[in-house]
Amino acid sequence: MSDIPTPKAKGPSWPGGRRGSRGPTRREGHSPFSPAERLVARFRSLPPGSDDKVRIVAALEDAVADPTVAAFLASVVADPAEDELARVECATVLRLSPPADPAAKREVADALLAAFADRDEDLVRQHVAMAFGPYADDPAVHRALAAALGEHEGDPLVPDNALFAVRQAGPSAQRADLVRTLLHHPELGGEAGRILDDWGVPRT
Repeated sequence: MSDIPTPKAKGPSWPGGRRGSRGPTRREGHSPFSPAERLVARFRSLPPGSDDKVRIVAALEDAVADPTVAAFLASVVADPAEDELARVECATVLRLSPPADPAAKREVADALLAAFADRDEDLVRQHVAMAFGPYADDPAVHRALAAALGEHEGDPLVPDNALFAVRQAGPSAQRADLVRTLLHHPELGGEAGRILDDWGVPRT
């Protein structure tokens, strides 16, 4: 009988309970948050007046289909304590890329209405009036557009931008009636006539 010890088999030494594992399934330091969520968190961490806030909002345009992103943008545009230029950029993004989800769209409409109701924020109101277009089927938004078009004092860009929003929204019986009321308006009458003609809607 030989006293030479039998050599142990060569091969990987697996930790207990991990036999057959190929290693950890998640990299060390991997973030569980999406890029959009990281941008939102970054926005929230910035001080008022930071130029990065506007850039972050612009970068979120492609993510508005995510209801949480739409809700974030809505919360910013409706917040009078937020950075003015960031609120303006939110209104622009929500005009160019409105959410498709009905609940998210309703939330955005409510936020735009809240921002428009604040008459101390001329720049925000200008951009919100323009942003109403994709939300114009909402009865409350339609009423806000009618009120904006009837403003005779204050910022003249508000009625101009509201008429832009009506054009963007496209023809409907209600909107055609609204545009007809402007045909004799000293500043908006010419554009109102062109909108009705483009829609193929009679002026009378």
